[in-house]
Parts: sequence; C-alpha cells; structure tokens
Amino acid sequence: MIGFDGFRIDAVRHTPPSFFGRTPQQPGGGTSNGDLLPTLYSLKPSLYVFGEVYSGDPYELREYAKTGMNLLDFPMNFTLRNLFNANGMGDIGAALSNGIGADPNAGLPYELGGLARHLGVGFVQSHDEGPPRSNNLAHAWLLTRPGRPKIYYDGNNIDPNDWSHFPRPGRYNALGNGDASLLRLLDVRRRFARGDLVNRWVSNDLYIYERQVNGHALLLVGLNDRGDLTSLSATVQTAFPPGTVLIDYSGQRPPVTVGSDGRVTINVPPNSSPGNDNNAYGYVLYAPRTPQPVSGVRPVRLLDASTDAEYPFQTVNTPGGIYASGRRFEAATVTGDRLAIRVRTDASGVSALVKLNNGMPLGSLQPLQNTPEGLADGFVPMTRLANGEFELRDIDLSGLPQGLHVFQVRVFADTGNRPGLFTDFYAFFYLRRSEGRTTVDGNLSDLGAPIATQSRTPSSNLNRLDALYVRNDHKNLYIGVAGRVDTAENLLNGVVLYLDVDFGLGSGLAQLNQLSDDSGPATRLISNRKLTPPAGFGAEFAIGVFRHKGLHSAPEAEFVGDAVSPPLVGAEAGVYRIDRNRLNWLQGVPARITWRPRDNPTDPPTGLEIAIPLSVLFEGRKANRPLGLFAALLTTGETGAILSAYDSRRGTLGARPPHNSFVTNQFLPPQPHIVNNPGTAAVNLQTVATYTLQAMPTLSSGYRLILEPMRYDPRVNAYRLRGRVVNTSGQAIHGPIALAAALPDGVEWLNRTGESLLQQGVSYQILTEDDLPALGVLHFEILLRSSKPLARPPKLEVRAGIGAI
Repeated sequence: MIGFDGFRIDAVRHTPPSFFGRTPQQPGGGTSNGDLLPTLYSLKPSLYVFGEVYSGDPYELREYAKTGMNLLDFPMNFTLRNLFNANGMGDIGAALSNGIGADPNAGLPYELGGLARHLGVGFVQSHDEGPPRSNNLAHAWLLTRPGRPKIYYDGNNIDPNDWSHFPRPGRYNALGNGDASLLRLLDVRRRFARGDLVNRWVSNDLYIYERQVNGHALLLVGLNDRGDLTSLSATVQTAFPPGTVLIDYSGQRPPVTVGSDGRVTINVPPNSSPGNDNNAYGYVLYAPRTPQPVSGVRPVRLLDASTDAEYPFQTVNTPGGIYASGRRFEAATVTGDRLAIRVRTDASGVSALVKLNNGMPLGSLQPLQNTPEGLADGFVPMTRLANGEFELRDIDLSGLPQGLHVFQVRVFADTGNRPGLFTDFYAFFYLRRSEGRTTVDGNLSDLGAPIATQSRTPSSNLNRLDALYVRNDHKNLYIGVAGRVDTAENLLNGVVLYLDVDFGLGSGLAQLNQLSDDSGPATRLISNRKLTPPAGFGAEFAIGVFRHKGLHSAPEAEFVGDAVSPPLVGAEAGVYRIDRNRLNWLQGVPARITWRPRDNPTDPPTGLEIAIPLSVLFEGRKANRPLGLFAALLTTGETGAILSAYDSRRGTLGARPPHNSFVTNQFLPPQPHIVNNPGTAAVNLQTVATYTLQAMPTLSSGYRLILEPMRYDPRVNAYRLRGRVVNTSGQAIHGPIALAAALPDGVEWLNRTGESLLQQGVSYQILTEDDLPALGVLHFEILLRSSKPLARPPKLEVRAGIGAI
C-alpha cells in the first residue's frame, strides 16, 4: 500500500546545479556527468523531486530550478514568518494575494506569496525551524492555496513544546492527535481546493479568496489575522449558483446561502481566543454539501461474493509516539478471493467509483485514466442501484498479496456540467488466505522433529540457538531455528544460515569470507568474513535475520503474509541468492520470515521460521541431491565509530572502520571442536546438517480415477481430458491432492500447476489443497497440446499428502 513518488534532496545549495542536470551557460564547479535528474525522469516520468535550497535569492533559486527539480518554497516560508509572527500587525492581503508574475531580473516565477505553484513546495515548519506564532492560520493558507504543500511530522516523539530541541518538533495533530483541525484542512484540500485562486476580499486583516475550476466556484476561504478577539465579516461576490448552501468545513460557523446575485456574507472567527494569543483558528472553509452517510449504516460494506456473508469490521490500534497516544481505525478480515462491495449514502449520491490501494486493477476491471481533473483516475465505476445505493460484485482478489489494503469509494453529487463534488469513504481490510498444512508463525511444532539440536552452553540465556528444523511441502522449504537473540543489549546481533541445494558437489560458494555486501543489517550478518564451511559445501543461498525482525507482505498484521523480496538497501531480514561473480551484491529472493522468540530451552519449540519457495531454490535444476545447511548466531561487527577526517583509511574504507563480527558458540549443528565463543576469530566448520526433500506420496489404493473420452478442441488447439477422482477408502484422503504424469515428447500440459522438481519430464496439477472426505469427488479438466495426433492420454498418477512433486 505504501508507494514511492520521489525524492527530497537535502542541502541542495551545497552541490553545483550541474550535478543534477546540465543546462547551457550553467555556473558551478566540476561535476559528474550532469545527468542525474534526466536519468531518473527517463526511468519514471512522474517522479517528483524537490530540493532544499535555503535561500531567497532569485538567481540562486533559478539555477536549481533549471535542472528540472522543484524547490522547497523558502520565499513563501520567509513571508509566512514575517506575516504570522507579527501578532496581527502585518498586511495579509498584500503579502499573499499577488497573481502570477516573474522577477524582472532573474525571470523566476512568483505568485501568492511565494514561488509559482508548478515550482514551489510550500511548508510552514521543518526540522530546522519551528512554525510562526499563527501556526494554525499559516497551515490554513498552505493547504487551501494552489501548489504542493508539505506537512512536517516527527511521529510525536519530540516534546511538542521544546523548540530548543533539534530536530524541531513537528505538527502535533498531523494525524489527528489533540484535535481534527488539520485533518479537516486536508479533507478540504483534497475535495475542494482545486483549480485557480480568485481574490474576493483583500485587506490588511481579512483575506477572502475562492477556488474555481473553469470559472465555477468550489471553495470560499476567509483568513482573519487580527491580533485580538475580533471576528471580521464581509459580503463578497462568488461564482456559486444562487441558492447554494455553503457549509463551513472548519466546523466553526453556521451554513450560509448564496444570494440571487451570487453574493454571500461570511463571518471569520478571530485568530485569538482567551488563553491562545494569535494562534486560534481564524479561518472559515465554505463549500457545498456533498453526499453524507446514513445514520446507523456503515457506508462501505464488504461481502463474500459467493455466499453474500458480510465481513465484520474490528477496531485496530496503531502505535503512538512518546508524546501522543496511538490512533485507531477499523478493518475487516477478508478470507476469500471473490468479494462484493456495497455502498450506502444519503440520496444526494448519484454515482460512485472505487479505488483499490493506489489504483490497482480490480481483477479484470481496469481503473480509469485521464479523467477530468483526474478526479476518477485509478477508480473503477460501481453499479448504481438507486440514488445513494451502489455495488460492485464478484471482484477477483486472487492476484492481491495478503496483508492490509484499502478501498477508497468516491461518491459524487449531481452537479450537472459543473465540476464534480464528492465525498470519500474508506474501507480498510486485511486479506488473509487459509494456510496450508504448515503455518508460518514462529511456532515450530508443525515442522516435525529437529534435524540438529544444541549441545553447547550459551554465554547468555538471551542469545541461544536451540534446535534446527527443516520440512517441505509442494510449495516451500520451511526452516525453523528454535531460540532467541537479545534485542536489548548493545550488540548488533542476529542469525545467519547458509544453504547448499546440491550438497556434496561444492558447486556454490565455499569461501564465505569473500562475501562483502554492506547494504543493510541482514547482508552484513551474512558478510561476516569469519566462517569457512567443510569440504563439499558450496552455498547457493544465505539467510540473514537481524535480531527478531521479519519479512513478508503483511508486516502490520497479526499474521504472516506472502513471500516478498527484501529491500535493496537497509534490509533487516532476507533470503539471498549468492552470485559467485558478484560477491558484493547479494540478490534478494522472495521468502516469508517471522520470529516468535523462545524464552527458555524447555519451552515449546518457537523461534525463527522461514519459508522459501521451492521454485526459487531449484530454478533451472532438479532437486536430486540432499540440501546442506548450517546456522550461526553472531553480530554484524559494527561499533558505531567514525574515522577522523584526517585518517588515511577514509580513502578506501569511507567514514567507518571495517566490521569485525563477533561469533558465538551457538552453531547448528554444533561444531565438535567449538565449545566456547570464538569471538572475533575465524572459524573452520567441521560439519553441516543435511536434508532430503520429502516427496508427495503416490496413492496406490482407496480411490477411483474415472476418465471421460479425450476430445480435440480446435478452439484452443488442444485435447480436453475430463475426469474425476472418487475417494473409495472409507476415510478422508489428506490433501493436498494432485495429478501427475510423465508426458511423451512433443506433449505439453497447458493448465498444469508446475513441473516436477524431482523427476524429469513430469508435470502436475494440484486439484485441491484440502482433504477429500470419504466418498468425496474431485472433478478436473486437463488441456494437452501435442505436436502430432494424440491417440491416448498419458498415464495419470494420483498423489496426496505433504511433499514435493
């Protein structure tokens, strides 16, 4: 759900402009190729890059603007500081109401108190500088003017009243802590603050302006910066239709009605209140009413499309900061892959659309693009049942990863040929599919007996590797390490495992001390430079898990999601493919990793659990040899030290000294010659654990396989073979259940699940992941394409149970 839109580049003015992008007659010293921004924009044209040029000099700002980057709007920030620190003695109209223009000498475009909307990124406060006195009024202006705004938020981990602290505190109520005033502003910005800005009243203390699209009004804003307790009123012309009822979305003033002449009188509250001098809420936000929820009815409901059963919503608590409590939201847990959405509002809603996350397709339904103002971009239209009632049925979620997602439903009012007016409703949901026989949750009891157990006494009960578990099914290799690491002590510790998928051949990397990937904690653990495996072991894969970190598609959920690859930089847990030709860059592969620390060795087996897709481990090869593996508990070897600027080693090492990993005696399997912690000494291992993939058993009895005549279908240029498997055993056949066949040359199984990892030329199809009850029946269809006429179907085997195929 979290997207990536661009970069904020800090301290830009300390780098010559030509480093970012060369332009004719550009000042500055020596640079690189000068193609940084052109290269980035060629990779992602929508990328948004803005830089911090702490300056009001138009010439300096112009040179950085010419590179193609946007700029933090320091000219407007300086204006806001002067205006909103003046205790009402400034001239708000003169400071903020100027139209578009250019500096006569530098040519830099300006408007509305700062840089032009297409160039500047407005802000009120930052980590360097706190806000002006009239912080609330400044944010009201920032979020209702044209252009891109930035809200500074520190997570509420800095005392909001300690302005001597660096970095400075952020906006405390950015996510709704304290009050909802900023959330209301953000809502108004998203829905109404669109198009051009038209001045309606400009004076020293009162500034009223209107936001319009194609000459039609959407929002009327009034700002009062008097320094006392005086409210201010004015009658202004608007572009709203006569009779329009306008609501103050700041929640401070009653509705007003636009007169027959298009004029309206508004009263703007004072910017001071008793006990709050010059930082109250001296603004109003007037806009038309939009579709509203029906009292007592949830606006967006999620239902199982096959049963019409409604998924209930539960309250989910979110983390808080040091100086603020956590927040709450509601989310449903969706367990099926076919979903229906139903929406209910009052009768003013005449059309509705729905967006999944950031605009993903809803199964085969593609989101709209290039819609007027972009208001429906990324959305899929819903079916209108009646005014205020909408639905979308049979949404296919099968391609969506498990974890937290959100539907955004946009319900429009009837505005005729005027710009759209809408209300957004949200429905968060966790997609959680049923697990197979092995649940990845840190509970290792479903992995069978351990293949290695610890015999060495740890130096701390908080840092132990107790036992090593390995199991497989037809999808994954599961590795479990019972134990824990101490996350409280001042050691950058974690667990590493090395995996040889064809043990005995030595085809992987034997000299593990050659690994040198410094891209994150996980890869630093792997690149410890201390371990040499025994003869015959060559690692094709390595696993690094820093402290008790995890990796999967649902980090915010109470369950483990789908397999994902570790991030390129900063990964704290991950599975990596080792390329012997590129030992300084480990290639992350999809996996699921989770921890459930085991407090004591006598507790039930819990700890680190890893699931790696077999298709990843055995890509391009068959699993015809045992796997070799070993685990170790050690540290990354970092000390936090920084080399002096005069240290000659900086030329080759950079700012930090080389890592020097500390190795404990917690190996799995235990090493016969290692009793105490080796510390920083190198270790030659004498033994590794081995595991042979378990195959899915072939059923020899207790079932009937009934085939219909095979027929050629010219529409798909393939033979259709239909049939059924009947359980005649009198008891359940434990799943998964599959069909497998060795295919003749020139025959392809089109709808196969996969190719056998264990046998050459064998394809298979998973019929069900579940058990087949006594007398149960499984129907199937096989599509076979052949290079020559096919007289009879291949011999089919029925397989069932846990194991690879």
